[in-house]
Parts: sequence; structure tokens; C-alpha cells
Amino acid sequence: AALEARRVTVNVAEADPLSLYYLLGYSTDEGPRATVQFTHSNLFRRLILGTMRLRGSQEEQLAQLQLTDLRPWGKKWATTFSAFYERDSDVRPFVRRRIVNGDIEPNSRGQSFGISRFVGFVQTERKLGDRMAARFRYSLQNVKLFNLENIPDIEVTRNEPALRLGLFSTGFTRETRDNVLSPTRGQLFSFDHSLAARELGGNESFNKFFGEYQRYDTPG
Repeated sequence: AALEARRVTVNVAEADPLSLYYLLGYSTDEGPRATVQFTHSNLFRRLILGTMRLRGSQEEQLAQLQLTDLRPWGKKWATTFSAFYERDSDVRPFVRRRIVNGDIEPNSRGQSFGISRFVGFVQTERKLGDRMAARFRYSLQNVKLFNLENIPDIEVTRNEPALRLGLFSTGFTRETRDNVLSPTRGQLFSFDHSLAARELGGNESFNKFFGEYQRYDTPG
């Protein structure tokens, strides 16, 4: 049979790059909670993903700004700039029990103290084929405690209640799993090494290594 040529017209409409996400809830511990997130997927008309997130309750607050450029300066190094401030005024790290007349009283949550944290980081990642990726990251963290009168003196040591960390991290991932959410076969190999040093802007120095390996096989 002879083939018949047909002309097909396809109309394409660009999706709105601006989206709004919001969540309202209630917690028996903290009371009302709210989260608002604004996302722009084509910021400055350069396919830059920009996000602003606000989350708050009576005890906890968070504000975050993040920009992700998939092709900065035309290079294949996806780069993310992010900064966030988090404040939690209801930290309770210890539990007390007292024995009265041979009976143990119910657990007491103790008195709470607070922690505030500011973190800024820049991370760049390069895909090394379809299954491998390398990444580099620099972050600066500043952590402070408040309401210290509620913390036993023995718990506040070293450079507390103020701590500043400057970290440089490198990482590598190789992913061959058939499904990220519910894998049945394949492997995942990943590692990250972080170096904190005073020369990087902090007041503490240490090394940290994290490695992970997963293997999935379907019984035959």
C-alpha cells in the first residue's frame, strides 16, 4: 500500500515558570505550623532554578534561598548556591528520671534551650556519563546556643556555645540501580570526604568520611 503524507501541526505552550507551594498544619508539641515555598524555574531567562522557602511555628523558624544553574558559563558543572537560617528554641537533649519510694516517676523532658544556625554553601557537580557523578562543595556554618541557663554546666564544653565551621567536601557516586525508589537489581556506590579547617574560615579542624554501598539482586 502506498504511504500517504500528512501535515501535522503541534501547538506548544510554555509552562508557567513560577510556582507556589504552601502547607498549614498543627502539632500537639508546637501548635500551628506553616510552610511557604516560591519556585521560579527560568530565573533571569537562563533556566536557573530559584527557590525561597519559609517555615515557621512557635518553636522553630527557617528561611532559605537557593539558586541552581545547570550550565554556568556554558560549562557542564551544575552549580548550586544556597543560604539558610534556622532557629529552634525547644531543644531537649536529655531525659531525667527520679526514684521516689521505690517507684520511678514519669520521664521529664527537662528544660529546653535554643539553637540558631546559619549555613551558606556552594556546590558544583559534574556528570561523568549516565551513571557516575563527581561533586565538590564548600560550606560555612555558624552555630550558637541560647537560653544556656537551662543546660547543665557539664554539657557546655569546648568552643560552645558558639561554633563556626568552614568545610570543603568532595564526593563521588556510581549508580546502576534499575529504580531509585524501589530497586530490584543494580548497585549504588557513594562516598563523601569533608575537611574542616581554620584556614577555611572555621574555629575547628577535623576530617570526616562517609561511604555507602548497596547491592540489589532478584532471587532467581
